Amino acid sequence: MRIIFYSILSVLSLFCFLSCSKGEPVKDLLFGKLAMMDFTLGGITIVEGGANKLLPPVNNVSLVSGGNRFRFYAQNNLLLDTSLMVEAYKKHTYFMFKPNVNTPLRVFDESLNGFDQETLPDALSVKISMANFSGTLPDLVNIYVRTNTYKIPVSQQIQIGEFLNVSTSFSGFKKLTLGLNSSSLPENAIVLVIKDPVSQQVLKTINFTLPKVINSDQLVDNVYLLYVNDQNGVTTLMSK
Repeated sequence: MRIIFYSILSVLSLFCFLSCSKGEPVKDLLFGKLAMMDFTLGGITIVEGGANKLLPPVNNVSLVSGGNRFRFYAQNNLLLDTSLMVEAYKKHTYFMFKPNVNTPLRVFDESLNGFDQETLPDALSVKISMANFSGTLPDLVNIYVRTNTYKIPVSQQIQIGEFLNVSTSFSGFKKLTLGLNSSSLPENAIVLVIKDPVSQQVLKTINFTLPKVINSDQLVDNVYLLYVNDQNGVTTLMSK
């Protein structure tokens, strides 16, 4: 009987050891997915964990939930060593951002500048936040947004917004009311007039089109993070 008793006790002790860690049940690993959008000049390699090399853009990589180590290299030069969070059963999208050679690499998600919390505007309006990452324009510029609107009998250009002293920090969101075409539908073509803040000299004029749904007059998105890029064009970083 004593042998049977000690045998049962040993089995129970082993079961407890295998099932517990510091008195708590062992939890199964949970996984989530990670995506990485690429807004750099290229040539960057990502190393996840110890040696898992990834080439951007990255889509739907499955990782253990929680903080995961990521290192970013340009050739053999380490640009950034950071931890990125992955949520269980969810897809988390990050953005690699290095728009010109003079800016450091940054990695962020949709919480940048409060984008994820920004509410949608009223009908016929958009919300825009602007930044300036041009390598040839001054560090600070004023950006005036113009569009056409139809007033019988002709279409005429109007100013619908202005962003003053735009820098490499994204501005606050501004609501802009779009013009209307001859069919009373929103005009999605806008013009960005970039001026020197002091002299008010026009430095650049950029045409930009807000995308519409195919075979529709409805805009695809209504909230935008836009920046003047290194080629003095305009790039959409995020939209919804």
